[in-house]
Amino acid sequence: MQAEIERVSGVTPSMAAGKLLGALSVAGARGIEVESLGGNVSRPNLYLIMEGESGTGKSTVGKRVFGPLFAVERDARERYEQDTHPDLISRLTFLEGEVRKIQSREPQDEAALKKAIAEKRGIERQMHSPRYLAEDCTQEAFEKVLAEQGGVVSLVSTDARKVVKNILGRHRNGQTDEDIYIKAWSGDPFSVDRITRNGIPPVSDPCVAMVLAVQPDLFRQLFRNDLVDSGFLPRVLPIPQAEHTEFGCGGWGRYNHDVEVEYSSFMKDLFTFYRSAPRPNRIKPSSAAFRHFEGFYTEARAQAERDPFMAPFCRRWAEQAFRISLCLQMAHWGTSAHQYDLHEYFASKAVELMRWFGAQQKDLLHWTIEERRRDLLGRLMELLECNHGRINLRDAWKKLRISSDQLKELVTADPMLELIPVPSAGGRPSMEIRLKSASSCFPPS
Repeated sequence: MQAEIERVSGVTPSMAAGKLLGALSVAGARGIEVESLGGNVSRPNLYLIMEGESGTGKSTVGKRVFGPLFAVERDARERYEQDTHPDLISRLTFLEGEVRKIQSREPQDEAALKKAIAEKRGIERQMHSPRYLAEDCTQEAFEKVLAEQGGVVSLVSTDARKVVKNILGRHRNGQTDEDIYIKAWSGDPFSVDRITRNGIPPVSDPCVAMVLAVQPDLFRQLFRNDLVDSGFLPRVLPIPQAEHTEFGCGGWGRYNHDVEVEYSSFMKDLFTFYRSAPRPNRIKPSSAAFRHFEGFYTEARAQAERDPFMAPFCRRWAEQAFRISLCLQMAHWGTSAHQYDLHEYFASKAVELMRWFGAQQKDLLHWTIEERRRDLLGRLMELLECNHGRINLRDAWKKLRISSDQLKELVTADPMLELIPVPSAGGRPSMEIRLKSASSCFPPS
């Protein structure tokens, strides 16, 4: 299908592959997981955000790729409205009558009353039409939908200006609005209590996949310091627009009918099967596959040590690779993906893809990281001025709210600063940041 999309639509391979990877991520949802490093498990839910100017195929390709998934949701909603909802209304009406009857009797049958009320509340919790995919949601609306749907909803938008503006804080005076997405990526439980509106019932195991396409102005705004610090951006796999993208590239051909039908049937079956799984189907990586992940984890850890400002991203690279590999396993095996150990081939390809995504993260963050370094350096200089040109390393990183490694990298990169070991009362030397004398900052003439 990727080759067919590229041939007909003329989009870049990264956009075609990114959307297809996103569709697989949405289809897998909470229905399949793989044992990963440290005794953890990984699911296929990814956060993919791609950049594309108007007219470069974001929407047309998105309709082709995600059309089968929206069709599954549409069919489920029709079945609910025609069959399930009338049955629920009928049963709810009966139970309300039963509750009134029991309450009118003397003495009341407490056991029967509790049973009727419990069943009535269970019916009320089912009074929500199926919603598998969401698009333009504020955080509050998305929390509500997620709770109503048992914690599994995907955010899919082929033109995500409103979604991204919401994340950037459109309704919160510029304060970013990404908390629910951070928790739902990791599967952390959440509940919301509000004074002015009804709260959100607890969701114990949320699982959200995100596939957004947005124009360059908002795409670049996402890569800023506050979204890095919150942990949202390290969860995002970015797909920048390729520089060679041109309007009208590709042919005017039509999609091959057989390819379209096969793709649609495959994705509908995959989505229906794993979306309706009563519990996650867990698989293990083969020994050879696991070695790929272990090696990549070591590689990512070394990268984090070399570049502490990229560390929040590097720490998630191995986890992201596990998730990508599950998507590739599903692409190959379909609804039988959970019947096989994770294959070495999919592990190696997932690591390759994650290296590419990591390079995009680093490139997009370059100016953000440089801006952050300048800001931190300015604040460090203010601390030094207030402390007569010296400050304990531990005190400095606590005040600046960064890691010790990040601070050391900042100091060693600046010719005006130096790290000096100083004796401490406990006998173990501590480190002190000092301003160098003016003469030592410049080579002799």
